[in-house]
Amino acid sequence: MNPNQVQPMDCLTFCINSMDESLLKFANYDAGKNTIKILNKIYPTINERLKVYILISHSYIMTQALTQLMGNPLNVDGATETISSPIFAKFQKNLIETVNKNFPMLMSKLTQEHRMKLEALFA
Repeated sequence: MNPNQVQPMDCLTFCINSMDESLLKFANYDAGKNTIKILNKIYPTINERLKVYILISHSYIMTQALTQLMGNPLNVDGATETISSPIFAKFQKNLIETVNKNFPMLMSKLTQEHRMKLEALFA
């Protein structure tokens, strides 16, 4: 198999595979830092904050991937075009449903260290 060949993946598999260090890396980006500040102000529980954070983090990854696949430039204009597309809306709806339905299982995929670090961001 060609390592550059794109392999089909369902949304749940994408979510499970993304429950790793990438969640913590996102927290270091400006977008991640701002997300954490906002979520800490508007959601009353750590679990609610974590669920929305996972959605936003995964959406960020998905936007980058779709932007590249659609041939859009990796800048604000390209991202705007991507998130305005019908295909993005379909993927985003599926992502929201998947995370909401599988949140406890997704959290169980984190290592104890990653979980503790994430929870500390929202404490």
